[in-house]
Amino acid sequence: MYLNFTGKKCIVPFGVNIKLFYFWLMLLVFNLPTITFGQNASPACSFSIADSIAGNKEGCTFIGIAGGDATYSINATSANYYVWSVSNAANMQIINGQGTANVNIRFAANFTLGSINVKVGNSCGPEMSRTAFIYKGPPSIPGEITGDATACPYINYDTTALYSISKVTNATSYMWTVPAGITIVGRPGGAGTRNDTAIVVKFDNSFVAGTFITVNAVTQCGISSPKNFTIHRSWSPVPEIITGPTNSCVIKVGPNNISGTPVVYKTNKVRYAVSYVWTVPPGATILSPASGNSISTKDTSITVLFGASYNGGYVSVQSVTGCGISTYRSIPVNDQILATPIAIYGTLNPCPTIGGPDTTSYRIKKVDYATSYLWTVPAGAVIMAHPGGEGTSNDTIVLVRWTSAFTTGTIDVNAVNNCMMSTTRSLTIARKMPLAPNGIMMALLKPCPNRHYAYMINGLPVNGTSVVWTVPPGANILSGQGTLSIKVEYGAGAIVGNITVTGINSCGWGTPRVLAVSLPACSSARSSDNAIIQTPLSLSADILETNIYPNPSSSSFLIQLISNEKEIIRLSLMNMQGRIIKSYNAGANELIKIGDELQPGVYMLRIQQGSKIITRKLIKL
Repeated sequence: MYLNFTGKKCIVPFGVNIKLFYFWLMLLVFNLPTITFGQNASPACSFSIADSIAGNKEGCTFIGIAGGDATYSINATSANYYVWSVSNAANMQIINGQGTANVNIRFAANFTLGSINVKVGNSCGPEMSRTAFIYKGPPSIPGEITGDATACPYINYDTTALYSISKVTNATSYMWTVPAGITIVGRPGGAGTRNDTAIVVKFDNSFVAGTFITVNAVTQCGISSPKNFTIHRSWSPVPEIITGPTNSCVIKVGPNNISGTPVVYKTNKVRYAVSYVWTVPPGATILSPASGNSISTKDTSITVLFGASYNGGYVSVQSVTGCGISTYRSIPVNDQILATPIAIYGTLNPCPTIGGPDTTSYRIKKVDYATSYLWTVPAGAVIMAHPGGEGTSNDTIVLVRWTSAFTTGTIDVNAVNNCMMSTTRSLTIARKMPLAPNGIMMALLKPCPNRHYAYMINGLPVNGTSVVWTVPPGANILSGQGTLSIKVEYGAGAIVGNITVTGINSCGWGTPRVLAVSLPACSSARSSDNAIIQTPLSLSADILETNIYPNPSSSSFLIQLISNEKEIIRLSLMNMQGRIIKSYNAGANELIKIGDELQPGVYMLRIQQGSKIITRKLIKL
């Protein structure tokens, strides 16, 4: 069903409200455009309204304040009229804004509770209304009070403490109350104002622990409940730690530290402490912040000098507050025993450099708390340099030259500081003469009448740097003197004597190795184109022996077979898995060469003559 106005023609359906009819009639009189109301309403007639009236619902902010009008508003879309009303016109008055979306309302001094209503509508449909209730009540309790919870930093000191709160909504002022022993000396926001949210106070010794500061919010409607802040009177906390040297030997006045070394002792700040009391033992002096054995200071550190008479004790500190003084925190400072150097590192054999210009190095590791080191060397040795600086804590290395006069002795070192000298660390040094070389091996290289023999050893003797060979009368060293093998030529006559080889080094000659030689004259000797072994050994029955040279070897091995039997000697060269790589046959006292073709590794050589078996390890480099 529709209500239509087209031109000046009007069709009024049955049952239409007469007031609504007159409204549409007025539109027609003013010749407004055609409007259709019904199920097919125009989008221009859409209508909405906010859920609530906006504005301060606490009337205390405005009661009794001249010109303190409260503003209230409603948000409505497509509305073209607003009708505002109040529940009690005697103590609530609309000052202005009637017929608009915003009104100003004034509250009388006797206002307690009321409401505001607004009706909103337009030409498209029924009006809508919203109501806001306004009340008069006490202000909210202030939030937490912030400030120091202990009075100790302030009691009996010319210092102040600040306590504050956040603003309370609608509060016009605040009421602060303090207990005995606390005096309010300032109100930064202004007493009696809405900004009076902080107080400045002083404490005196009459303050009682556990009492509290109180604040109330004040409005036109009354005073809030109180907010309390309890303040304690705690004893001074003990400082947590002291840091600083604990060995007085390193820092006190002494022969190696003529002026002593001022050192710093420090503690962490203590909460609520206003000063610290430092104390040092007799023989120690506080240089700063003042002189003496005890000082009260705001500093958390002191500088101390330990004199020559100092013989141990404690550096101590106490924290001080208005509530008292703490117990001691202490650190021991004593003359600590100086450790012996752990070891001396260096060669035990001076022979490679003895009698020459070169030096050898001897060193130790640093010793805790040592300020210097005392080095001594035996007769025949001279300290040429202290690379770390003689008489310093870095003097841990000496360079020693060994003269030909040295025989044996010890290098000694002691750690030193102002208090003491450590026990001695020693390193025994001795001439290391060459030991006797290993056995001499022999091979016939050329038979009569100009017999040539080879003599060899399988390595330098222990401690030897070279060797010297000697031969018997009638023999001549063709080559190899000073090496591990020589070639010797003998005349045709009988030869009796010794082949000797002796190790030598810078310290001298060692013990010789001797091989007896006894060769008949060539006129009775059998010549042969094949070289055979002439063994120097006096062989007894059933002997099978071998000499191998060199071993290890990077090329071939010379195998000297020594036996007093005529039976063939069989040699089997095997790898470490026992597989035979190569086999050889040789006669008694024959010299054979094997191994040129071998790859680097370890091999086993099995030598068998009859029932006699020997095994040797060969190392190919």
